[in-house]
Amino acid sequence: MPGLSYANVVATLALFVALGGSAYAIKQLPKNSVGTKQLKKKAVSTGKLKGNAVTKNKIRKNAVVTRKIRGGAVTRNKIKNSSVNGAKIADNSVTGSEINASTTPFSRIVHEARGSGPAGLAHEKPTLYPLGNNTYTQEANRDDGFTGAADVTFKPTCTPPRSAIGVILLDPGDPNEPEPSDIVGIGSTLEEAGGGEVTKRINIGAGESRGSFQRDVPVNHVLYMGIILNCSAGEGATATYGAVDVIGTK
Repeated sequence: MPGLSYANVVATLALFVALGGSAYAIKQLPKNSVGTKQLKKKAVSTGKLKGNAVTKNKIRKNAVVTRKIRGGAVTRNKIKNSSVNGAKIADNSVTGSEINASTTPFSRIVHEARGSGPAGLAHEKPTLYPLGNNTYTQEANRDDGFTGAADVTFKPTCTPPRSAIGVILLDPGDPNEPEPSDIVGIGSTLEEAGGGEVTKRINIGAGESRGSFQRDVPVNHVLYMGIILNCSAGEGATATYGAVDVIGTK
């Protein structure tokens, strides 16, 4: 052919490769010839990927770790229904601040008052047992109930049969001379018929007033514990422990 030279042939072949030959060559890449070393960092963005091009079968097991997930990328709409159960939630990760109390009625201990010092008891004379942390606030629209316990050690000078009565008082006008309406918890020991020195526990439950019904606004309260000793003859006993729990229901 006139004008055809070696240089023209080489130039034509180079143009072919530049325009179409490279595309052909990419399609014919040997299997497994492109690895992580051949990929430029951040060369492939999500905008360059065809929809549904990368399926779960294309992702190596354990290849996607926590640090590869963008913050906020996994939303609740991306989580399959019923896929997160109790076993998937870390212990103590869901606390009271994450619970909408108004939608879930429940009862729990909302306040604790405790005493541990000894207090001498006299026959048929009410004795106030000192409680620490005995003031608290009742939240609006919450019912409060009361439960407690007291340990009483009878002395040999308190002749059997003998017993002791424990009461929880709420906001008494005079805690030394309480009214029946002040009693929100009451309990007694079983009649103790033996002699010598022995310690018994009084379990104190709800009184006749059944606690403090909910109020429209928060209310401050004061708690007291009273113990009455009963001896057949003589006297002598010591209270060594007292406790009151406030049970709030909302």
